[in-house]
Amino acid sequence: LARRRVPTIQKSFAFGLDRDMLVAMSTMIDTVAFDRGTDPLLQLFTSEQIQQLARFEPPEDLQSRIEVLAEKANEGELLAAEQAEYEGYVRANHFIAVLQAKARRYLAAHTGF
Repeated sequence: LARRRVPTIQKSFAFGLDRDMLVAMSTMIDTVAFDRGTDPLLQLFTSEQIQQLARFEPPEDLQSRIEVLAEKANEGELLAAEQAEYEGYVRANHFIAVLQAKARRYLAAHTGF
């Protein structure tokens, strides 16, 4: 299989997009509408579940796999299947980070967490 060079994905895991593209996208997204559309998700959880979400960390074996893929990405050594896998983890991480931020805001407003 041919190896392809992929851009380094930073710790912020922003879908592998470069900073200029992220800045442009952030100005296009109405954060009020985004929050209004996603805040009701927290109503599906108990306060205890929201606390667990805020503290969530991936299992050690998954974190190790992501780190291996990140290192290979930084070296330009990801195979196509690995790149797809890594990008999936990046998207999942971004989704979880958004939910965790919402959970922390909710807890701060409702419980002083």
